[in-house]
Amino acid sequence: MAQPVTRQYAALISGVLAALAILGGLWHAAYRASSAAVVETAATTNPAEAWKTGPVRVVDGSITASRHSDEPGFPAVNCIVPPDELYDLPAGKGEIVSLQGAAVKTAPANQITWLQDSDIVFGIQLYGHKRCYPRNILARHCLTNDTLAGEPILIYFDPPSGACMALIRPEKGGAAYSFAASGLGYRGMGLPYDEQTESLWDPLGGEAIVGAAVEQAVKLKQIAGEWMTWAAWQELWPETTVLSRDTGHEYDYSFDPYTQVQGPEGDALNYYESELLLAPGELSDRSGTMADKAEVLGVMLPDEALAVPVAEAFAAAGDEPRTFTQDSRFGQLELRVDPQAQRLYLTMPGNVRPAQTRIFWYAWRAGHPDTRIWHIEAEEDE
Repeated sequence: MAQPVTRQYAALISGVLAALAILGGLWHAAYRASSAAVVETAATTNPAEAWKTGPVRVVDGSITASRHSDEPGFPAVNCIVPPDELYDLPAGKGEIVSLQGAAVKTAPANQITWLQDSDIVFGIQLYGHKRCYPRNILARHCLTNDTLAGEPILIYFDPPSGACMALIRPEKGGAAYSFAASGLGYRGMGLPYDEQTESLWDPLGGEAIVGAAVEQAVKLKQIAGEWMTWAAWQELWPETTVLSRDTGHEYDYSFDPYTQVQGPEGDALNYYESELLLAPGELSDRSGTMADKAEVLGVMLPDEALAVPVAEAFAAAGDEPRTFTQDSRFGQLELRVDPQAQRLYLTMPGNVRPAQTRIFWYAWRAGHPDTRIWHIEAEEDE
């Protein structure tokens, strides 16, 4: 009888650990055993429920997620978007642990031995200072409150939409706002909230959309940042600093948990490559224009929104870095593409980079339904 009891006990422990993983910030339980990816879930968990979103409730002046109704909500004041366009996400308010304070440590590149050349990082430059953030760490925490060159910055990574942005955090009374995960979504993206006023913010627009901060005329200002391989970033900027995995949290930062999730049927999936959406079904693009999870470079030009399909650009470039051009009324646009480095970005005349982010098509389209699409043709000349 000892062996069956031991197996039952082990299964129970696996289930408890999986449930704790969800509470610790994953929207679906995943962990790695030995060299293989193994997805476990508690026996009482319905996998399909983890992929559902629901409407928010407004009760007694507070916006609350329906599935997390026992948690504190957000003050429903100064709403510049209809509350019924907000929806709740499987992880509730604060369940995804943002990085801030002592949890944010950095190290120079020459001390980093745990990153592989092919690992993807998000790199930024600010006033001559360079720093990069490994994707595997960002995926665990989604929001990193950092300081670079004396400026308070926020690195926002939203795995459900694929969006990643670097933003200058606003200040009030000499203190910078700090941001955490609200557990609510809007137009395909998870919303951060600031811990000072508990206002909800739209990262793409850079503005508070619900709460006291709406009338305080403060903004999240986007600064240039881009994905690329660690090898490419380090070659460009050998003096860079790197976000440390010494966060004080016992997470496995060797992989992105969203690449190892349990689908609604209980099967192991890579969220980024699947058809699953952590968003309401009506945000899906059923027109056939592009697949919902097609990654685009979303660009805000002075007079329009522009979407560049990333896979098309990499395919058109082939194996070498290339520059594609297109005329606009502001002058020539240049799209610089390096498939080996997994890098692309767009500039305007004067090497000016407009606000841009790589993001899944469904979320970019939800925020910018009139976006123009620039299809990159393989035969275009440099």
